[in-house]
Amino acid sequence: MELNVHELDALTEILHKDRYKVMQFTGIYDKNKKELYKGDIFSHNLINWVVVFSGKQGVMLARKIERNTTWKSLMDINNISKYIEIIGNIYENPELINGAS
Repeated sequence: MELNVHELDALTEILHKDRYKVMQFTGIYDKNKKELYKGDIFSHNLINWVVVFSGKQGVMLARKIERNTTWKSLMDINNISKYIEIIGNIYENPELINGAS
């Protein structure tokens, strides 16, 4: 689908507002068929994970959320997508990161 000039101008104006965050779709769905985006937080084996992009590897991965917002344990999300459930994202649910135990 191509946008005309007016649609493109309107879209550009919306995307440059601070209240909107553009999130990159991973091409992966969770167990409820919900689209998984960079910045989404999901639960797997009672642990919360956040979707990140690894520029080094050029793929979407997940990082385990740990106390004091430190990041450890990278995981490939392709193989576990049918077991995960999205519970929020880093923009709308920062408490899921800040309250990590």
